[in-house]
Order: sequence, then structure tokens, then C-alpha cells
Amino acid sequence: MLGGRNVASIIATISCLATIGGLTACSEEKPEPYLIGVPEKSEDEAPMPERYADAFGRYLVRELNADDRKGERQPAPADQRVRQLRTGDINVTFGCTGELLGLLDRNRAMELRQELKKADSEGDVSKRDADKKFLVYDALLSSLPQEIGASLPGDATPCSDSSLPQNAVVLYAKRVMGREELGKLNSVAVGTSMEMLGA
Repeated sequence: MLGGRNVASIIATISCLATIGGLTACSEEKPEPYLIGVPEKSEDEAPMPERYADAFGRYLVRELNADDRKGERQPAPADQRVRQLRTGDINVTFGCTGELLGLLDRNRAMELRQELKKADSEGDVSKRDADKKFLVYDALLSSLPQEIGASLPGDATPCSDSSLPQNAVVLYAKRVMGREELGKLNSVAVGTSMEMLGA
């Protein structure tokens, strides 16, 4: 299924090729901006406070902005972020590892909640915070559709649900983002602190 932006892009390309002297006109066209989906409240509560989401979105725009291509924020219903990445309505979005895992694989999220709760109650020191962070992150990676990638998890935890680790993470459409862009997404995810988000 094609997103609205993809359809518009195809129409623009066809129109450009049909124009006399179209090669010149096409070469002057600027590429579509990176569309950054900022999660907003859907049927459930928003995964993170609006001020955190707004600040994180601004950091992504600033990092992705370049002379030839810009970043552009647009609201994305929290429960539709992955679907919109797949349809091309957005190219990038973000959230937290635990809440995104719950969105994509509710059963695995529930298993991890029980596993971590049991470890905490038994005083299992082998499961340190860093281990828990990557345990949930790895589960999230396994739950993502093949065409969707994820940045490294950050230290910031902007989501309110404390039943699972909620480290900030950026999701992106692999068809749009190259190695250079992924480096920029990692820079935002890893380099953004709660203080930078306004906590």
C-alpha cells in the first residue's frame, strides 16, 4: 500500500518527465523532506509527555537537516507509528523500547515483565539495569518488521510506564535511511538526556 507522500512523489516524477526540457526541471527539484512522526495520544495515553516528544522531535529535525534535504515534524498517532513507517507516511519516528515492544509483541512484553519482576523479587543481581535495557531492546529488534530499523537505545527514559525499561529509541524506514543518516539517528538517541528533554 502506498502512502500519500509516495503517490504524490510518483505523480510529480511522471509530470516532470512529461515536461519538455524535463531533465533540467527534474534536476532542480529538491528531495522530499525527512518526515518525522512525533507520537501523539491515540486511543490510549500518549507514550511520553508532549513536552518530551516535542523536544525529541526537534533534536531529530536539527540533526537530519542538511543543505539538500530537511527534516519535517508531523504528528503520528502513537499506535500507528510502525504502520505509517511501512506505508511511507513518515520516514522516522521514536518512542521507548518497552512501550514499542508492547505495541509490536504484547505477549513477549508480558513475558519480560514477569521475568524481570521475578528477578527483582529474588534479588537477582545478575540482571543489572544495563542488562535489562538490552534485553528489552533485543526483543524489540526481533519484533520489528524487516523493512524497519532501530537506532541504538539511549539512556533517556521519557516514557512513564515503569514495568519495562523505557529507553529512548528511534525507528526508521530502511528504504530511506542510509549509513550516514543512521549515524545521525544514533547520535540523537544516545546523546539526548532527560535534562535536554526538559525534565
